[in-house]
Amino acid sequence: MSSPGPFGALLRARRETAKLTRAALARRAGLSEALIKYLERGTRRSLNRTSRDRLIEVAELGLTLPDFAGVQVGIVRPARLDVFAVLRRSKGPVLL
Repeated sequence: MSSPGPFGALLRARRETAKLTRAALARRAGLSEALIKYLERGTRRSLNRTSRDRLIEVAELGLTLPDFAGVQVGIVRPARLDVFAVLRRSKGPVLL
C-alpha cells in the first residue's frame, strides 16, 4: 500500500476537522466516494480540473489551489512514438 502523500494526508485531516464522512464529502463535492478514498490513501495522485474545483468549492475544507501542489491536475498525454528516431538508431530490422 502506498503512503497517502502530502495531499492525501491534508485532504483527510481537513475532512475529519470538518466532521465529514467520505460519503458526505463526496455528496457535497459531487464526486464519488471512491475518488475521495483513493486520493486520501494516495493510490490516486491525479484528478481532473472539475474535480479539483469541486473540492475547492466545499467551504468546510478550506482548500486552495496551492494545496494541490503534489497532485497531477488535468490530462497527461503520453509521449508519441517517434518511429523514424527508432529506425535511425537501429542497426537492423525493427518490429514496431
